[in-house]
Amino acid sequence: MTDDASFSILSTVPDIETLYTPSHTDQQTDGYDPVLETDEYFDQESRLADYDSVSSTSVAPSVYRHEHDHGRRYHSYKSGRYPLPNDLPEQQLEELKHHMLLELTEGHLFLSDIGDHPQKIIDIGTGAGPVADNYPGAIVLGTDLSPIQPRWLPTNCRMFVDDCEEDEWLHGTGFDLVHLRELSDVLRDLDALLAGIYKNLKTGGWVEFQDFIPEVLCDDGSMDGNDPLRRFMSLAVKGMRKLGCHQFGTRDIKESLEKANFTNINIHTRRLPIGGWARDERLLAVGAMMKAVVLESLSAFAAKPFEALGILDDERQRLIAEVKKSLEDKGIHRYLDFRFCYGQKCPELSSDFESDI
Repeated sequence: MTDDASFSILSTVPDIETLYTPSHTDQQTDGYDPVLETDEYFDQESRLADYDSVSSTSVAPSVYRHEHDHGRRYHSYKSGRYPLPNDLPEQQLEELKHHMLLELTEGHLFLSDIGDHPQKIIDIGTGAGPVADNYPGAIVLGTDLSPIQPRWLPTNCRMFVDDCEEDEWLHGTGFDLVHLRELSDVLRDLDALLAGIYKNLKTGGWVEFQDFIPEVLCDDGSMDGNDPLRRFMSLAVKGMRKLGCHQFGTRDIKESLEKANFTNINIHTRRLPIGGWARDERLLAVGAMMKAVVLESLSAFAAKPFEALGILDDERQRLIAEVKKSLEDKGIHRYLDFRFCYGQKCPELSSDFESDI
């Protein structure tokens, strides 16, 4: 077992690679530039050593076992906690979403104003590699229920298999940013999580949620009330709620942030056209990717969520076919909203202070 391995337990499952952070000798082949051993570098190495000691011992072999259902693969750690797949098609879908959102935001990974030189960032339930690339001077931690992150990671990045809603916060204090994408709808207790986040942020640090709003919209009357995608999405939302995600699609993050004493709360909503109907060139590209995202998401939502509603396989396949056919109609101008919601931990305020947010 080496000190530089984020996860050193080898998988017995052929299609799962061990999560690994490159050692110094790997730097010539891992696709990243060699690290210059400056004082800043040694300081970062010292800080990362604390996480190496945890990450190299925190993963049991059972984490690498997976469950299979509906022809898809699911996580087994905290089985059922997240009712969507974690297999290669799902990972490729997440990569597509990532590129789509970068196009939507013109290259911004998040909207929180963390400055140019943050020291510690934790990316919960999402890929931390791109964040670590953009902020090479920061320690960047990534957590997920599944050990599915890339084998090769930036040297300032560590990955953990972890349930973010566990009672104990395992990853230290003094964070500049806690970032969560597509998680607010599946959290069981957002208020408890935010209390832990607030406690472990540095003063002036930020928490940011990024989420799809699971409601198919249209502003120009080109979509009728019985639209196949709208019906499919409505069923998927009901199924996710039945599987324990009780506030799927209805979560009020702003209210929870206020309750947790965050200030400078911002909400920005961006439109994601579905298909190639937008006139704006950038949104045209976003729409093409969003159509692909929808198509690639159908089988996952038609699996466990539809099963929870008692929908049989033949009916699932019929509903999927109807959606696919309807998406070929370029005259229907559907879209989803994507929401960025973020707030800041400010210095302790006097008890008679009243928030005006």
